[in-house]
Amino acid sequence: MKARYHAMVSIVLALPFIYTGRFYTGLMCFLFGVFMDVDHEVDFFVEYRRFTLSAFDLSEGLQERSLCIIPLHSIEFVILLGILSRIYPCLIGGVIGVSVHLFFDGAINRMKPFSPFFVYRAINNFRRDATF
Repeated sequence: MKARYHAMVSIVLALPFIYTGRFYTGLMCFLFGVFMDVDHEVDFFVEYRRFTLSAFDLSEGLQERSLCIIPLHSIEFVILLGILSRIYPCLIGGVIGVSVHLFFDGAINRMKPFSPFFVYRAINNFRRDATF
């Protein structure tokens, strides 16, 4: 899903938290929902041995790569945030933001059933064809 759509969805998810006085929870929902795509930079670097700031290279360019590492796009990351939210309650917004981000990415990109699990991708050597 394109970053602008992740931003729109994340704003809609964050607004109820902000309106009910849970500003930081709403902020975490927005930030994690949008900026978790920074992990596409990992994939780009592994494939091309350089960094990029191109939105196309980091999102739509994913289909052209042979590897699919994207470490933050994982159920394990959601679980880690959930555990940390017991200490930092505002991170529950991050759990919601990442979960919805994963849901839309999985639905739109037609990911295989176990692809949201980082361990599954690792077992399959991060091959793109095992993910999509």
